[in-house]
Parts: sequence; C-alpha cells; structure tokens
Amino acid sequence: MDIFLNAAQQIPEYKKLNKYLDDHNTLPALVTGVSHIHKAHIIGALLQKPELLPVLVIAESEAESQRLSNDINMMYGAGTALLYPAKELLLGDFEAASREYEHKRIFALSAMLDGTCKAVICSPEAAAQLTIPPEELKQRTITLSADMEISQEDIVKRLLAAGYSRCDLIEGAGQFSVRGGIVDIFPPSSSAPCRIELWGDTIDSISRFDLDTQRRTDPLDEIRISPAGEVLFDSADELCGRIEALSKKLRGKNAEGVRERLSADVAKMRGGVNLNAVDKYFPLCYSEEATVFDYSNAVFVCENVSAKENYRAVALQHAEDLKILTEEKKLCKGLDRYMLTKNELYSELESRTSVYFDTFIRGGGMELGLMLDVQSAVQTSPWSGEYAVLRSELDNYLSMKFACMIFSGTEKGARTLASDLADDGYKADFSMEPEKPLPGRIIVSPGTLSAGIEYPVTKFAVFTHTAVHADRKRPPKKKKGEEIRSLSDISIGDLVVHYSYGIGIFDGVHKIETDGVAKDYIKIRYAGADVLHIPVTQLDLVSRYIGSGDAGTVKLNKLNSDQWQKSKAKAKAAAKEMASELIELYSRRMKSKGYEFPPDDSLQEDFEAHFNYIETNSQLRCVDEIKADMMKPVPMERLLCGDVGFGKTEVALRAAFKCAENGKQCAILVPTTVLAWQHFQTCCTAWRASRSTSRFFRGIRPRRSSARYSAG
Repeated sequence: MDIFLNAAQQIPEYKKLNKYLDDHNTLPALVTGVSHIHKAHIIGALLQKPELLPVLVIAESEAESQRLSNDINMMYGAGTALLYPAKELLLGDFEAASREYEHKRIFALSAMLDGTCKAVICSPEAAAQLTIPPEELKQRTITLSADMEISQEDIVKRLLAAGYSRCDLIEGAGQFSVRGGIVDIFPPSSSAPCRIELWGDTIDSISRFDLDTQRRTDPLDEIRISPAGEVLFDSADELCGRIEALSKKLRGKNAEGVRERLSADVAKMRGGVNLNAVDKYFPLCYSEEATVFDYSNAVFVCENVSAKENYRAVALQHAEDLKILTEEKKLCKGLDRYMLTKNELYSELESRTSVYFDTFIRGGGMELGLMLDVQSAVQTSPWSGEYAVLRSELDNYLSMKFACMIFSGTEKGARTLASDLADDGYKADFSMEPEKPLPGRIIVSPGTLSAGIEYPVTKFAVFTHTAVHADRKRPPKKKKGEEIRSLSDISIGDLVVHYSYGIGIFDGVHKIETDGVAKDYIKIRYAGADVLHIPVTQLDLVSRYIGSGDAGTVKLNKLNSDQWQKSKAKAKAAAKEMASELIELYSRRMKSKGYEFPPDDSLQEDFEAHFNYIETNSQLRCVDEIKADMMKPVPMERLLCGDVGFGKTEVALRAAFKCAENGKQCAILVPTTVLAWQHFQTCCTAWRASRSTSRFFRGIRPRRSSARYSAG
C-alpha cells in the first residue's frame, strides 16, 4: 500500500536514513526507539529502493521473523517478504522425515534469485545454516515450456538430480510420477501439482491438476521447477562414490566403526533405498560453502545483541551435538560442517549489515556511520472490535487533525465499518489500496497487523482489529483426517493416526537422547507394548483420529504388522460400496422438485455485515455452500458440524434470514428450553443490529409464535 511508503517518507528520521543509504556509506546505520511494528513499517519502506534488493532481514528469533514478515506483507503487499526458516538437521537414523521447512527455504532462495520477492526474513540460526550455492540452484532449476524439445528420459534425469522422489502416484510436494507420455510433478513452490504431456520428444501441453480428482485445471505456457531439497547429487552413484572416497581417508580409533555405518548407507542406496538422514552428507555436496547471505544484496538486523545471544546458545548446542555423534561413530571429520560458527556469523553480520534496528540503545562496540533515535514512534494496542471504543479513539485523533487508517479484518467488515462511520458523520472511505494519509479523514481497509501505529509528529495513526482476518480463498482439501497444526491441538490420551503406522494414542512430548543428542519427541502408544517416537518437527505426518469411539473402544494398530494396510484396503472397499448407494439415493433426490431461493440482495448483505464477530474461513465456506444448496431447484440436505462456540448459530442465522426474507417459514429446533431462549435472544440481537432490517423487527412474542407459525 502506497499509504505506508508515503507515511514513512514524512518521518524525519527516515529521511535521514534514506539519504544516508543513497550516499553509499560503508559504515552501518543504527535506528533505535522502534518497536516491532515500526521496524516492519520502516523496513518495508526501504524495500522500495531497487538498489538494495534483495534484502536479508535477520530477526532475533523464528517467532519474530514470522511476525515481521506478516506485518510487512500486510503493509506493502503479499509476497514482499518471505520467511526463511531454520531446518532441523536430521543427522541420525529416522523412519520418516518431513521436508516442509526445507521446501520453504528453497522457495525463498529461488525467489531471491529471480527477483520475485524483495526481502527474506530469518532467525540467526537459519542465516548461519549452510545451503545450496546460488549457481547450483540456478543450474538445478528446471524450466519447461509448451512445444519445447526434450525427451521424457531427460526430464526424469533432471528431476532426480533436483532431489525429487519418483513414485507411482504423487501425494505431496517433492514427488513426480511417470505414466506413458505423462509426467506429473509437484514442485514445492507450487500450490498444486503440474502435468506435462509429451508427444514424442516434444512437450504438447502443461497444466495444473487437482490432486484428488486427477483432472486438469489451469493450462500453463511455462513452468519453473525449483529443486526439492538442499542436499543434491547428480545420482546415487555419485554420492556413493564420494562416501567411499571419504571412508578410505578415515584414520583414528573410531575409523572402523564409522566405515561400517558409511558402508551400510552405500549398500542401501545402491539397493534403491532413499536415505531419510541424507542431511549428514551435505558437506560432500558442493565444492564451495554458501549461506543465505550469498543471495542478498543488503542485510538488516533487528535487535543485534539479542540475535547474537540467541545464536550463541544455538552454536554451543550444535557443537555439543556434533561431539556426541562423533563419539558415537555416526559422524567423522569431513561430515561435521553444517553451520557457521559463532565468530563466523558475527563476522558476516559486521561486514554485510547496512542498518541495525533496536528498540533500545544497547552497547555492542559497533562502528557506526549514523545513529538515529525515533522518539516520535508509538505502538498502540489492537482494537477489540467495540464500535463505541473505536469512535472514542477516533474523536481524540481527529480533533488533532490526524490522518487515520483502520485495518478491519475482512473486506466485508471493512466496507461495513466505513459505511457505518460515514453514516455517523465521519469522513470515512473504504479503500483496498490507499495512496496517502489524509489529515482529518479515515481510511478503512481489510487486513490485520500485530499492533497499532502512532506517529505524533507526522500525525498518522493506524488501528488494527485483534482478530485474524478471514480469507475467502478456499483452503486445500485434507486427505488424511483432521490436520494437527500444533501440539496444543492434541492432549495426552487423544487418538491419532500416523501416516505409516496407523491408529495409536498420543502420550505427550518427551525429551529423549537419540544418537547421543537430547531432543523432543512425540510419543505414540500402539497395541500391546508397542511405542513409536517421532521428532516434533514431523508433526505433519500425524493427524487426529476422526472416527467414532474413544481410546477405550477403538482397536489400536500394532507396529510391524500388516494390520494397518488391511484396514485401509477394507475402508476403500466400504467407501466404494457406499458410493454406489449414495449415487442411487441422490439420483432420486435430483429428480424431485424443491424451492429455488434467489441470490443474495442488499438486505441480506446488510444483515450479514452487522454481526459482531469476523467470520472464520470455515464459516465463510459453510455459508457459501449452504446458500448454493438453497438456490438449487432440488431438495436440500446438509449437515453442519462443529464444536461448541465455533459459530454454527451464526451460519444458521444467515440461512434462516434468507429463508424468511423470501416469504418462507423457518424453524430452529434446539434440545432444551434454556437453549431455545438463548437462541431467541441471539436472533433478536442479530435482527436489531442491522440498520436496514431493524425497521422490520417489532419484537417477537414467544407465547403466540407457535400458533402464528401454524397459521402460516
């Protein structure tokens, strides 16, 4: 949004910083007096300077990196900044491993190379981890276009060299499959897989396709396929050769034990088995070392002292891990270089940093070329959503001729708020892309920030809603039960399903020493005395059990048996049988005649706009699906499910209003009298809130309503 750039350009300290950078001074600048939200504002404005791009921004932690990235993208547009997460180095032996963070890292590095993002934000740990060199990333990125001359064998060879896994049917990112003249690929940088159809040695067409239906969706003229990992070799034979060469050079008391482990890995790879713990062979990959610093043109550091302190602890732990693994004969000289040392990272920061951003002035012994203290920057608390509170705050700012901007969650909520403020006499406008602050006026836009902003000197204030804004973009379908996003979503004793091992009971997170390294592991109990431990970073391989029953009645699977595979086969057969019954049932329903409700009108839109809470993604999806059913000329049948407090009533009221507005009766049945009275009050509140519909509300008399309902 141009409004934030224009607002930053009015700040005296920003003007000085901007001029200092334009003069190409060699010493870094220090900006103090800025909270996290002001850092996002000022950094985002500096990202509009082409000569600085791409910029590497280092925050003190992963959490701060995420928050900073979200705020910058909200102010200056989606995709302005990308998160570059730290990955957990899998140096031991694991049954399964998640590559989600590695895929995000490759996506960010590719965006820096091709200029599709302006900044990458990361923690000190992520910045210090070694990665694929820029030239290697360029060479291993595959570009395919329609009518391009290339054989299927060459495509397969290049995909394998780029770290992709070949399978019969792709299920996730980093995989590809070949069927006849068709090559299906799921690049980690893409939200959907791609299908390449060849006619001989010529690409006939390229398109995206749906993973569930396998049907093509959007045609493409060209596709860029980034690598699927950071540990890349041209072939398994090449990696085996390098391991064997290293094995011959080993000397010392642990040499024989290490050789045995290396030989075992070589035997697996030559037998066609992919290694899950391939990270330990990263030092053998490339002739030169590289980090994310090598992809950037400028470096900004937030909270320099805290960042260095945090990395010092990480470096100490990493050194201790390497020492233990070496003593356990898991690693050796030549397989011990995965991150920069503490002093190497400090040296990179001192030589590359252009600007430091700190909340307070702290000692650090840095040689600076410019020091600025932004004394006029104030961080304000988010707005709770109470209209009266907002009006009181606005009256205070507008009396001092401030330019005000409000982030109000969803686009619908922003339009409604702008309309209500205008009706109450405020100079308020809705805008998706406001250009500049206007003194004495209010601009309302969709979205949220992590905090509000106030600049008393330039008279600019930003309010933000506390709730996370809802997005009408339909979320991807989940195939493997209900997704577990964090460990807080499950409790000890809950039934869970592991992708490879089946149904078990979650038994908490335990710190366990594996391969001499103490880390957190998820413990899952199975039938009998079977127990499975998986790293917490592989949480995406576990989903919540959504079948009927509880831990006392559901039969648990047993490890090292084919029970889980047989269960999946039976489920597929039962699903096929049920599908045929449902097809017959719904063919009869589709032939029946129902009432076809018209599309939403202004009355319906105004009613929905005045609910107190911002709708969640799930609520918006359910509302759209229910209305779509109501507008069909066939009988409607739909079951809406959700836990207590998740907003089922608000969804139902929207459908009820649509029904009543079109002259049809609607009954809301509840199990108890108390609930009936609560829902009655909720209906009254919803009807009164809307200015357009409140004139139709005359107060329902509960004792007479049943008789009037029967009479129509």
